[in-house]
Amino acid sequence: MVTPSTLTNSTIPLHFSRHLRPYFLTLARRVQRWADAKSRNITIGVASVRKHEGRSTVALNLAAAFTNLLSETTLLVEADFGNGHWTRRMRAQLPGLSELIAGTATPGACIYGTSIEGLKLMGCGRLSTREMQEKQIETLSSINRELNNDFKAIVYDLPVFNEISLSLLLGQFLDGVILVVDSNHADKKAIERFRKSAEDMNIEIVGIVLNRILPNQVA
Repeated sequence: MVTPSTLTNSTIPLHFSRHLRPYFLTLARRVQRWADAKSRNITIGVASVRKHEGRSTVALNLAAAFTNLLSETTLLVEADFGNGHWTRRMRAQLPGLSELIAGTATPGACIYGTSIEGLKLMGCGRLSTREMQEKQIETLSSINRELNNDFKAIVYDLPVFNEISLSLLLGQFLDGVILVVDSNHADKKAIERFRKSAEDMNIEIVGIVLNRILPNQVA
């Protein structure tokens, strides 16, 4: 049983969008049906091909939706090494996924409580993307098996995809990936590169989230 670490402030403050909650519950239900069809727990990544497409916000809201849908504790994992969207707000340098992969920390030392009931957070840790490229990323497979004993749903906030990114390297050890696309600034060529790379690496793209769609853009 993984026991979350105790922080000085006891919890990491996270806030999900109540306005968008119905949409994320719908997304969570669809992902759950996909996972149930494969008879597995949910271990999924959220990726994007550009910065500022809302990837981290989608990952958080999806993880929060799983806590409501499953009525069980969900784990949100920051995997954007050296640039954790949520833990960088904390002044302390917290151990996280990078230390877990490097073998210098245990899961219990890397998981923290949050202000959202039922949601735990594992930060990206102290190591940079460059440092992580030299580590044994394949250990993520065994790490996920251990975490699945405690969490029915695990959502990874993956790094932005590019030619040398860890995004798909990490994605190999997840059950699937959701791609977030800014509907107003979609880079079709980059999306196609992502699709082709995922296909070459046998990574299942579970779906695409078109973010920032205005009401008058919905048919």
